[in-house]
Amino acid sequence: MYNSQTYLSQEQISNIQAMMYKITWRIFGWMFLGVALTAVSAFAANYYNLSRYLTRGTVIGLVLVQLAIVFIFSSQVRHARAGIATAMFLVYSIITGITFSTLIIFYSGASIVSGFALSALIFAVMAAFGFLTKRDLSSLGSVGYVLLFGALLIGVANIFLHLPMINLLINYAILAVFIGLTAYDLQKVRRSVTELVARRSSAYRESDVAALDASIRSLSIMYALSLYLDFVNIFIRILSITGDRRSSN
Repeated sequence: MYNSQTYLSQEQISNIQAMMYKITWRIFGWMFLGVALTAVSAFAANYYNLSRYLTRGTVIGLVLVQLAIVFIFSSQVRHARAGIATAMFLVYSIITGITFSTLIIFYSGASIVSGFALSALIFAVMAAFGFLTKRDLSSLGSVGYVLLFGALLIGVANIFLHLPMINLLINYAILAVFIGLTAYDLQKVRRSVTELVARRSSAYRESDVAALDASIRSLSIMYALSLYLDFVNIFIRILSITGDRRSSN
């Protein structure tokens, strides 16, 4: 196991930092690819009018598939091959795009564009903060997940209560949670990638280096999915709060 107290030369430290930045940008690259694939899938599904097939049962089925992918990711990613992890991430992005095709129906194009731009700005600011800050954000993650779970429970209850104000408060709460989780996830990415790269630099056997390289590739996809989910949820909540709905006429 890698010992953070192991002496490293200045050259090794520089190499570790350079590789850490390279891998982090690769993670962002996968995340951006996922967002782009979701956008293309959404517009394609809308163009070909696939939304007419999105019945309640179909949407529930797609959501269950997405949940299954996330569960497999979180439980098996360290053992999964990078190719399989990548394929699952891309499939997830496409499915999300198909379900998002309804947004084009319900919200104006200007609302979608402005909501996307605002989401990108918020994500970029919080990502930079999480990546650069020296403050420990671990508590932000644990509190965020608790608040998210509570908001989802209230949301389920409000399905039967039909209180618009509760929906608005839930949107604000979930937006705040994912803004915080963006910073938390970026700090987690930096720490995890730095540790893996340092362990790789200290490894002597080729088999250990190969195993760590495989872990880095698989974990890169997992972290890309985490950041993707942060961004997508920020976008959805901003659109729900500020978006102009199309006229039903």
